Amino acid sequence: MYQAILCLSLFAPAAEPCPCPGGTCVREQVTTKVNTPKYTFKCSEFCLPTYKLFGCLCSCKDDCKNCHPKKKRELVKKICTEEKCEMKCVLKPAPPCECAPPVTAIPAK
Repeated sequence: MYQAILCLSLFAPAAEPCPCPGGTCVREQVTTKVNTPKYTFKCSEFCLPTYKLFGCLCSCKDDCKNCHPKKKRELVKKICTEEKCEMKCVLKPAPPCECAPPVTAIPAK
């Protein structure tokens, strides 16, 4: 049934296209902001004291005799914002056109 309706609709006359054009495409220069992440690392040094199993029970001294200097790498993320010039197509509206007045039905006598 649906196939018959589809076939019949193909033979039906189509409505008239819009008499006025919708607009024109114009290329314009547009600046857009693009955010890109940049990754790097930095090194930092710190002291790591050595702890004995029962060292804190006997004496808790905060001295640097038994410290071991260590280095660690830290990730640094920086977001850079760039402005790029691009050419894009933009739809400009067409000037208004004068359309024909609507046709009114004449009653039969």
